Amino acid sequence: MTAPNTDPIAAFKEILRELVGRTGAASDATRLARLAEEAHISAEELRQAITSGQPLPKRETTKAIVTACLHHARPELAGQQLQNELAWWEEQRSAAARPPAPPQEIPVPSGEERSGSVASRDRGPWLARGREWVRHHRGPAVVVTALALVLVLVVAAVVVWLIRSADDTCAEAGLTLVDGECIGVTDGAFTGFDPVSADVVEQIATQNRLVSGDYLTVALLGPLSQPTQTGPPGGRPKEGQLSSDQMRQMLIGAAAAQHRVNSGRSFGDPRPAIRLLLANNGSFQNQWRAPVDRLISLAGAQDPRQRVAAVVALGTSVADTRDAAKALSGRQIPIIGAITTADELNYDNIPGMVRVTPATSTFVDHLSGYLDSHPELGPAIVVWDQNAETRGDLYAAALQKVFRDKLGRWIGQIPDQGFTGVTIPSDTWPQMFDGVTRNVCASGANTILFAGRVSDMGEFIDSLKERACRSRPLTIMTGVTALTAIHRNPDQLRQAGVQVIYAGVVHLDWPIGRGAPPEGWQLYTEALANAGYRADGTDAYTCLVHDATLTATRAIRLAATPNRMPGTSDVLGQLRNINGDYTIDGCSGSFEFTTTSNGAPLGTPVQIVTLPR
Repeated sequence: MTAPNTDPIAAFKEILRELVGRTGAASDATRLARLAEEAHISAEELRQAITSGQPLPKRETTKAIVTACLHHARPELAGQQLQNELAWWEEQRSAAARPPAPPQEIPVPSGEERSGSVASRDRGPWLARGREWVRHHRGPAVVVTALALVLVLVVAAVVVWLIRSADDTCAEAGLTLVDGECIGVTDGAFTGFDPVSADVVEQIATQNRLVSGDYLTVALLGPLSQPTQTGPPGGRPKEGQLSSDQMRQMLIGAAAAQHRVNSGRSFGDPRPAIRLLLANNGSFQNQWRAPVDRLISLAGAQDPRQRVAAVVALGTSVADTRDAAKALSGRQIPIIGAITTADELNYDNIPGMVRVTPATSTFVDHLSGYLDSHPELGPAIVVWDQNAETRGDLYAAALQKVFRDKLGRWIGQIPDQGFTGVTIPSDTWPQMFDGVTRNVCASGANTILFAGRVSDMGEFIDSLKERACRSRPLTIMTGVTALTAIHRNPDQLRQAGVQVIYAGVVHLDWPIGRGAPPEGWQLYTEALANAGYRADGTDAYTCLVHDATLTATRAIRLAATPNRMPGTSDVLGQLRNINGDYTIDGCSGSFEFTTTSNGAPLGTPVQIVTLPR
């Protein structure tokens, strides 16, 4: 960690130079001159303001520079947020202008002065003098007590410093610290949501800085951060509703799509260009209100450079995703779901919402066809996440219901077996599978219809390793966006004597150059390569966010005219015109939306994938 600059003027210039650097002007004379012109000052004044050894810039000069920089680096700031940001910079400048306070000598305990000890002649830190005085004048118990007290104070100071540091970091980015997570909206200049995806966020920020001319903004709304607290069973899990890896994959898909639509004509005319905002609603998506309110405010911006024209929802199918989408829908803001599969998240229930992945019921339709051709896999038993019933897991609820509705003939009278999943915090002990495993064996079922999330499947498979009916091979069937975590650990399945068959949208053969992917897959892999990524390092999460970003772009460009940048209602009106000549050739297949598709993608092929391969 770099030591802080002790010269307050030099320290202020350092952070001001960093802000100027985010516009590209700190190291480019042409950009510096252009920025100075926007700030209505001379280039020399701007250069002196960020140069060490030069006087502190005047108050009005500082405000002009910061305002011009924020216009480029933080264009989403407006109204009171912009004023708060300018006030913060004024405070920093005022603090730098104040002369440093003279050092104060910490008083020495009077007993030490009378003792004549070495410590009384040493005017070093009080702790050193106090420790020396205690060593000469007190017994061992007092030494231990004093050191323990010092340790407690140091730990407390560190905790307070960490909290304040995190709070300051969030505030500097226009975000709010909630339960250790930075909540709010950023253009990518803030990379502190999760270190695993920080480089991708930085790439999005860089691509945003390159956007010029006519452009509109698409916001990515989802759980971008991870929980900072963990606890005993039943407490907060180590990861949120989406893992760090899943979120990184999704952001790669958005970055690749943004680069694709802005840099060439593989997706039609590259105008208007697309700028991306990142809106973090917290690791469990329950902090959605603040970022959604901000997006609603930006959707109404008069300046097209600040206007949010559509929102890509990165979240899972839970009640908070539904409620956030309804709040956006109420303001006629288009929403494109990337991985939302729950049947109720449709256009009828949430006007203006479409999704690029088929519904849960569509996945189960394909599983039903597979079972019809493999009758040896019957009978079946449903294992379901009880968060579906009490805590708003719409995906698990949809799966359980559709399993019963469409596969009831395979289930018969076998009762469903419930567990509590880990992705929604509760007071119930999660992932307790022993009783479920025993009843699976007792039921005589050969297939488990798993109505739960991938976060819990690994623990369930581990429990099945110890089952009493170990000699009977078992099959787990589900409908899911991706099972990357299970795919990466084939030995776990082999050791448990279990195979997994799932209905999804991206076959595992495609990223490694096998199989017969749809026509749009080649353009997708080229987009990944142009953005600096390899197809074999990505998964369905990457693909679907890429396709969702293409969908938002298509609607925006259909709504744009040569003389007018569209508003959100214009873009919303084009969502169900994405068909015919405007069908999207995505990596998940060629799909379209119509007035009769109820927000679901028409044409997306469903893949049946078996693990281990």
